[in-house]
Amino acid sequence: DEAIKKRLAEARRMRQEIQPYVNDFYKLALPLRRRLGESSTSSAQRIRDQEDIFDSTFQEAIETFSNVQQDFFVPDYRPWVELKPGIDLSGSEADQANFRDAAQTYEEKLYSLIQQTDFYEQQHEIFMDLAGAAGGILIPNVPADRPVTCTPILMANLLFDEGPHNNLDGRWHEFTALARHLPELFPTLTEQLKGHDFMRSKDRTVQVVQGCYREFSDQYGARWRWMVHIAGKQIVDRYLEKPTVDGELGIRADAPPPVAIARWRHNPPSAWGPGPAQVALGAGRVLDELGYFNLKKLG
Repeated sequence: DEAIKKRLAEARRMRQEIQPYVNDFYKLALPLRRRLGESSTSSAQRIRDQEDIFDSTFQEAIETFSNVQQDFFVPDYRPWVELKPGIDLSGSEADQANFRDAAQTYEEKLYSLIQQTDFYEQQHEIFMDLAGAAGGILIPNVPADRPVTCTPILMANLLFDEGPHNNLDGRWHEFTALARHLPELFPTLTEQLKGHDFMRSKDRTVQVVQGCYREFSDQYGARWRWMVHIAGKQIVDRYLEKPTVDGELGIRADAPPPVAIARWRHNPPSAWGPGPAQVALGAGRVLDELGYFNLKKLG
C-alpha cells in the first residue's frame, strides 16, 4: 500500500511538471475543461473563459483533429480491427474458411456490443485531450446484467508512470465522487465498501483513485493488478483475472488492463510529453490577440 502511494505521488509530480502547458492548451482550446491543479472551477467562470476567446481557429482545429483521429482509428460505421489467422490456422483451405466464418460472426457480435455502449461518444472527448498531451478511457468490468458505461479520463484526472523500458505502466483515474454513488460506480465491491467511515454520510465527497499497474516477478513475468483507493484507504488491490478455456476465472499474465492510455511522446525522466497542439499554441495566441484588437478597433 505504501509503495503504491509513493508511485501515485510521483505520478502527480510528473503531471504537475506539464501543468503550465496543459492549462495554456485548455484555456485556448477547451476552456470549459477543469484545469490541472484546480480542485473546482465554477461553470460560470468557465463560460467567462470561453467568452474571452476572440478567435475560434484553434478550437475548431482541435475539434477537427478529434474527428479525424476518431474516423481513422475507431470509426463507428465500419470494423476497425481485422482478425487474421495465426500460424496454427493458416494451413488448409478448409481451416481458413472455418476461421473466416467464425471471425465474421465474432466481429458482428463484437461491434454490436460496442454500439450498445457509449464508447464512441467518449472517444471524441479523449481525442480532444490527446491533441494536447494524453488521454485515457476506462472500460469497467461489470456484471453481465449491467450496461457498460465507459469513462473518459481527461488530463486533470489522469495519472500514469513508466515501466523499466520507458513504456506505459501504471495508469490511474483520480476523481471525486459522492459516497452514495460508490456502490453504483463499483458494483463488484459492495461488500468491501461496507463499514468504512466514508459510507456513513451519503452526501460526503470522497477522493477516488482507481487503476492498474504491473507487478514483475521471475516466475510469472509481468502481471496486471487492479486497485481502488477511496478517501486514502485501500479497498482492493488484486491480480486481474481472465476467463480460462474452461470458463473459470484464473490469473492470467495476458489479462488486459481495463484502463487504456494514449500519449504522443514522453520527456524523460517524465512520463508526460506534449502533443501535436504544442507547435500551434503560439500561433493560436497570436490569432486570439488579433481577434481582440480587430473587435476593439471596430468598437
